[in-house]
Amino acid sequence: MASSALRGFTLVEIMVALAIFGLLILLAGPQLATFLANSQVRNMAEAVLNGVQRTQTTAINTNAPALFVLDPTVATGGWEILIAVDGAVPAPDPATPCGTKSAANPVNPAQLFCFKEGAQYAKVTSSPGGATKITFDAFGRLQCNTDNTLACDGSANLQWIDVTNPSNASSRPLRVCITDQQAPGGGSVPVAASQIKMCDPAVAATEPQACPANCS
Repeated sequence: MASSALRGFTLVEIMVALAIFGLLILLAGPQLATFLANSQVRNMAEAVLNGVQRTQTTAINTNAPALFVLDPTVATGGWEILIAVDGAVPAPDPATPCGTKSAANPVNPAQLFCFKEGAQYAKVTSSPGGATKITFDAFGRLQCNTDNTLACDGSANLQWIDVTNPSNASSRPLRVCITDQQAPGGGSVPVAASQIKMCDPAVAATEPQACPANCS
């Protein structure tokens, strides 16, 4: 019985295959980079939205003020939810969202999110500029921001938060809308759950994912 010799790939065939593979990578590379950048933007926006919603729910569940505190530092920032206990707000441990705890079971933060967890290159920008927190009262209404003694500290509350990815110019920004109101110094104003939403500031106002008129 005659045996047939096994034939491998020639050098030319291997070079052609590598060239085709390289071309496919070259074509798909930018799209993959944009996809990954958009994923980080969405991860960050969803995390911020979740944090604000949980803060409002926490205030209602604990029947006491709760603060959403944002640290906008890229990569090492994040957010924390601080709760009031016996008429005061215990200092957070860790002091920053990406820090290390010094105690076993600290009261604060009640919950936190570190930007390194899935959104390392995303950037958040608050409005009004410089605002870093928002406070809900025991009824889930917007009240003045407070210090650790629950006294109004005069700081502006967050109204919306823009999320972008500076590492990729083609990525799409997202926005987390919270409220169009500034809380009075000694009272509170309702914030409907429907007001707290994630939207796309780049689409037309007629699109369902567009931002409300009072969130721009």
